[in-house]
Amino acid sequence: MAFTDRLLDAWYKGHPALALLRPLEGLYRRVVERKRARFLAGEGDIYRAPVPVIVVGNITVGGTGKTPLILWMIEHCRRRGLRVGVVSRGYGATPPSLPWRVLPEQSASA
Repeated sequence: MAFTDRLLDAWYKGHPALALLRPLEGLYRRVVERKRARFLAGEGDIYRAPVPVIVVGNITVGGTGKTPLILWMIEHCRRRGLRVGVVSRGYGATPPSLPWRVLPEQSASA
């Protein structure tokens, strides 16, 4: 079984080793709360995109339907006359340089 498969099994089915992450939960929560408070106060680095942005991700790991959702959203927006762009960090890909633009005739996994 591949590492990613073992990780997904541990994530969804539970594994005793995950208890080792509990102490980090409080730290992570405080970091996120502080970042959110700074954002709401208008402090720190805030990027305002010149176009509407929809983010799909950080919901959960693997196999939950993010890709089909994105494909549906692309088609939904295009039918309404909107131009759509998709940005992905490219899980598993090894691009020759960054940023890397994938053209329609190229494989996204190259």
